[in-house]
Amino acid sequence: MGEPQYFQIFNSYHTNKIINKDKNKIIIHNIEFLKKIGKLGFRYNKRELYRYIIVGFDFIIKECNKQEITNLVNQYKYDFVLNLLELEDSFSTAFIPDYKQMLEQNGLKSQDTIERVKEGFRNLLRRTLITKNRVVSFFLFDKLKEIVMLYSKSDRQEQEEFIGIYEDVLYYGVFNKEPEIFHLILKQFQDLFLEMDKEDKISHDLCLRFINIYKELNIITVYEKLIEFAISINHNLNEMKDKSRLINKKTELLLEVNKAFFATGMKGVENGVDDIIRNVSNKLGWIGKEAIDNNNNDEFKINESTIIFNGTLFIILGAYATYKRKLYMAKCVKDAIYMINCASKLYASKLIRVYESEHWDEVMGGNAGKYMEEFYNNIMLNSVI
Repeated sequence: MGEPQYFQIFNSYHTNKIINKDKNKIIIHNIEFLKKIGKLGFRYNKRELYRYIIVGFDFIIKECNKQEITNLVNQYKYDFVLNLLELEDSFSTAFIPDYKQMLEQNGLKSQDTIERVKEGFRNLLRRTLITKNRVVSFFLFDKLKEIVMLYSKSDRQEQEEFIGIYEDVLYYGVFNKEPEIFHLILKQFQDLFLEMDKEDKISHDLCLRFINIYKELNIITVYEKLIEFAISINHNLNEMKDKSRLINKKTELLLEVNKAFFATGMKGVENGVDDIIRNVSNKLGWIGKEAIDNNNNDEFKINESTIIFNGTLFIILGAYATYKRKLYMAKCVKDAIYMINCASKLYASKLIRVYESEHWDEVMGGNAGKYMEEFYNNIMLNSVI
């Protein structure tokens, strides 16, 4: 083969002349010619050659404003990406079609374009995750987030369609069971949520979708005993609660986060996963602490499913309310204990909590165990604090 730089000079001149003739058939022949040259570049491992091919493809898209031509070039670019990914070549990012531009040119609500873009991202993300090509995976996730951010919260249908791609690859990550892959995807999904929340591009219903995706994923991770995965999802839910402006404005969304924790805890008990029970109990405990501090009775409502934590949540919240001398809040905890008849389980719960009370010591005068014991004794005596 000749030197690639001579081909570049010839290709630039030749392609420009062909486009100026404005005849689709001739332009398509030139695109086919570039495709064949690109294949030779792969065969002989001439990276410079297929770099020039991408320049030619992009030049055609820029100068020839015809949908038929643009679609054909993007299809060939997509094919080259797949070939490069098989070689684990990070240069494949150069061949990834400009999906954002496709949407902007054809209309952000064009269903045909949306379907093409979704199919492209799904296939490429799966391929990069399978080949563990982190560079290209990050590139694709960045581009996908750019597309989601094109839409406002009134465009919920379009937002849902692209968020579905994240959901698909999250489930792939769970069933693949490789921590590195799963956490890469999980971080991208969380970053998307926080960015959308920051830019006021997320509605109440879409926020609920994010929460429910985490909730359903956690049911599977706990069942499969993927403890590290479940704890990471719980961390993200907690971060949503702490950082989301929308969730902090909407008590009902905050309660949905709490329900997601409860559902995870229930699965932990059903499957005998003590690490999850402790993790969820602790997170709900801190939520309850904030409710006690703020006298927020709505957020403090205790669902019957709290029995799944064998009283660990009750014992710590009761102790904290006792320490703060918040009589009404302490009574709420006791009433819930009596309502679901779990007082007999509190001794074991108290023992578990005493061994894990280090952080709670900091908010209970350095003696969380003392207030757990006081609350427990009052429960056993059936007395009112």
